Amino acid sequence: MMTYEKLSVNFTDRKTLMTIFDVCQFFLQTFLFHHKF
Repeated sequence: MMTYEKLSVNFTDRKTLMTIFDVCQFFLQTFLFHHKF
């Protein structure tokens, strides 16, 4: 896992990483929701 300091070096990379994380979380929640019901 990358350190916070390493991510803070490039704000654009950090922003992209957070966006990817949010999208992945969204898809994961949708996937679990559809498989639960």
